Amino acid sequence: MLSNRLIHETSLYLLQHSENPVDWYPWCDEALEKSKLEDKPILLSVGYSSCHWCHVMEKESFEDDSIAQIMNEHFVNIKVDREERPDLDYIYMSAVQSISGQGGWPMTVFLTPEMRPFFAGTYFPPEDRRGMPGFPKVLLSVSDAFSNRRDEVKSVSESVVERIEQINLRKFSSGDMKIDSLIHAKNELVKEFDWNYGGTGSAPKFPQPMIYEFLLRRNFYNSEDQVQKALIKTLDSMMNGGIYDQLRGGFHRYSTDAFWLIPHFEKMLYDNALLAKLYLHAYQTFQKPEYSVVAMEILDYVREEMLLKNGGVCSSQDADSNLGEGIYFAWKSDEIDSILGNTNGDLIKKYFGVTHEGNFEGHSILSITTKTEDFIKKENLDKQFFENLLVDAKEKMLAFRSNRDAPGTDDKVLCSWNSLMISSYAKSGISFGNDEYISIAKNIGGFIEKNMIDNGELFHSYGDGLLKSSGYLEDYSFFGIACLDLHEATLDTKWLSKAIWAAQQIVEIFWDREEGMLFDTSFSQKDLIIRPRDIYDNAMPCGSSIAAELLFKVGLITGDEKLSNIARSSVENILPVAEKAPVGLAQWLCSADMMMYDTKEIVIIGDPKDSKTFDFISKVNSIYLPSKIVVVASDSDPLIDELLFLKGKKMHNGLPTAFVCQNYECKEPTNDLDVFSEQLIAK
Repeated sequence: MLSNRLIHETSLYLLQHSENPVDWYPWCDEALEKSKLEDKPILLSVGYSSCHWCHVMEKESFEDDSIAQIMNEHFVNIKVDREERPDLDYIYMSAVQSISGQGGWPMTVFLTPEMRPFFAGTYFPPEDRRGMPGFPKVLLSVSDAFSNRRDEVKSVSESVVERIEQINLRKFSSGDMKIDSLIHAKNELVKEFDWNYGGTGSAPKFPQPMIYEFLLRRNFYNSEDQVQKALIKTLDSMMNGGIYDQLRGGFHRYSTDAFWLIPHFEKMLYDNALLAKLYLHAYQTFQKPEYSVVAMEILDYVREEMLLKNGGVCSSQDADSNLGEGIYFAWKSDEIDSILGNTNGDLIKKYFGVTHEGNFEGHSILSITTKTEDFIKKENLDKQFFENLLVDAKEKMLAFRSNRDAPGTDDKVLCSWNSLMISSYAKSGISFGNDEYISIAKNIGGFIEKNMIDNGELFHSYGDGLLKSSGYLEDYSFFGIACLDLHEATLDTKWLSKAIWAAQQIVEIFWDREEGMLFDTSFSQKDLIIRPRDIYDNAMPCGSSIAAELLFKVGLITGDEKLSNIARSSVENILPVAEKAPVGLAQWLCSADMMMYDTKEIVIIGDPKDSKTFDFISKVNSIYLPSKIVVVASDSDPLIDELLFLKGKKMHNGLPTAFVCQNYECKEPTNDLDVFSEQLIAK
């Protein structure tokens, strides 16, 4: 079979379509010019490699010669990996939602040669089905409209772009930052809570870690029984459900039902980075050992299955394999008997809810419906016997599963997602005393530093030695926060300098002084119909909500009030909306919480190679301190004279010395770890 132009791309998603009979182009000047020269509309298809329905539409339509012929005759066909180009994804998903009232992937958008959308949808079947028009019918209808009703197409496209621009540039009434706003947002979230199964809303259910990070913050400052119950219910339900891989660790993307049982099976790097950090913070808060186990299992899963030899981390694992969607993770009752024997097999099947009938296409997705201690009591088992059996069974079942045809892994390295993973490894490494985690965090950071920064510019995507897409706001923001976490974990001020650089770049590249807002792309990006500005925290935080945190912290560290002022004004613009609609703006609420509650400013002056210096850092990370800024430097570090945070601070008594300040008041510098501990927990 002949290949199309996508054979020269590095994106796994684009390569998956490189042998389609469709004359695909990547998003490029050549395709855009061809549309203008030939006066043909553009068919823009957007998806990602681990998307199940993207695979379905490819198999049904893009591999079909007759459908490909219609596409090639009437359209310039462009295929985009949404993970490589989040700017295009945001713009045209806004169009899909504006036109159809819903969104999702695969995204199918028809554009004028000026890149303006005039018709859009998501998945289309190859023939009329369940009320949906067949894709060939859609193609011919759209082509006819473009050829014979051009004025109507022009009017619709202008109207759609106008709506997108209005949404993109909308400004909210700024409000003063008040604690009452956070309390109101917390109350709104509690109203959304599902007390039966945890989480918010009903099916489908996404983990939404930013919501629970915000609730952990609220609980820290004002402990409430209702908030604690909501947190524990959700965290327990997710880790015991089928959304969590009970054998390997790691979370699937979302649950198709309200009770976290049957997942959509792809595993995304950003989900697992954010959830590892959430379970770490939950462990620090509630001291439930099982939360630390989940955090470490996630990190161990990423290390074993997603970490690349070059130091970067893969972006996702697919939902599908040759066995079918999700079957790699599912079990037949007799399979478990064959591995463990009937007696032990029966116990393990009861524990994981495995039945002969199954709960997913004749198979069973593993979940835990009874607490381990309750199960042991109910089955009248010896505790040590069952715990040993469980460990042995999981090892044997995992070994059996590893011989199945596994879902594919997308080895594209994304700066923003890798940065989230740096933070999780770095924070967990200090908290759990795990040097390997810290080493992994440092290696990922080193990979980005070496391979994804070119001539002072950060890039978004890396694959096969090639860089794609200039860095977006999310890349600089997430990388900046990751560098602060790396500084804290490694005690190396190199990473502190990188964080300061990232913050300064954000202001230079993404801050629009006239509009008074941060944009997602640089002002020099030309192949877009608008300059995107996504303010919502969806599956992961938006670039601007994390930028607010980074700019605020770096502003305090350096004494650069411009950075702090941009951070504050950004949050003040969003807070009035976030307190009323907190579900999609939870990271903004975390940033607001950090700014409103007196930040604990912690400086440790001491030799990074001195174990006593690291003891102070370990103490900081043994407890949950949501609003802290930590800087570590030696007595002789040149940053001592450069950074406001460090000025005048020296070792006392020739020993590593800790300085704790809060609310414009500093505690007595101390060499004593116990005194330091008391200073940390004082509110």
